[in-house]
Amino acid sequence: MVPFAGWEMPVQYTGIFEEHLATRNAAGLFDVSHMGVYDVRGADAASFLDTVCGNDCGGLQPGESLYSHFLTPDADVIDDTLIYRRGWDNYLVVVNASNDDKDRTWLESVRDGAVKIDNGRPWARTYGYQADIRNLRDPKSGNEMRVDIALQGPKSRDVCYPWAWTMRPARAL
Repeated sequence: MVPFAGWEMPVQYTGIFEEHLATRNAAGLFDVSHMGVYDVRGADAASFLDTVCGNDCGGLQPGESLYSHFLTPDADVIDDTLIYRRGWDNYLVVVNASNDDKDRTWLESVRDGAVKIDNGRPWARTYGYQADIRNLRDPKSGNEMRVDIALQGPKSRDVCYPWAWTMRPARAL
C-alpha cells in the first residue's frame, strides 16, 4: 500500500510482472475509487464539454464513451479524462485523483466565463452555459454517488457474465 492523492492505494499483491501477465492473459480487477467522478448535465452539457475537451463529446451517442484531454487555450494538456454519455443532456466525467480539485476548478471557471479559452480571440468567454457540474464522489450525492472499479483483460466479459444473473439490475452509467 502506498499513499496517493490522500488515499491508501494498493500497488501490487504478488508482483507487478505476474499481475500484468494475469491481466493481459485473463482479467484483472482494479480499485480506482480514488478517481474523480463528475456528473455534467444540462441543455449545454455537450457544447460545454466540447469547449473544454480535445475530442467530440457531443458526437457521442448515449451509452458511448471516449478518452480525451482538458486543454488550455494553447492546447497544452491540463489532464486526461474519460467521458461517458449517459443521456442526451447528461455526461459522466472521470478524472485523475491527483488532479481532481484542479480539474473541477478549471471546468467551473470555463463554464462561468472566468478564464480565457481562445488565444486568437482573447475576448471570447463562455458565459451562460447551462451545465451543472456535480461531484459524484461526495457522500451528499446520496444514491447518485459513484466510485470506480475497472475490470480489464481479454476475459473480462467471461468474468462479468455470471454476475449479470446473480446481481439485481444496476442503473446505467
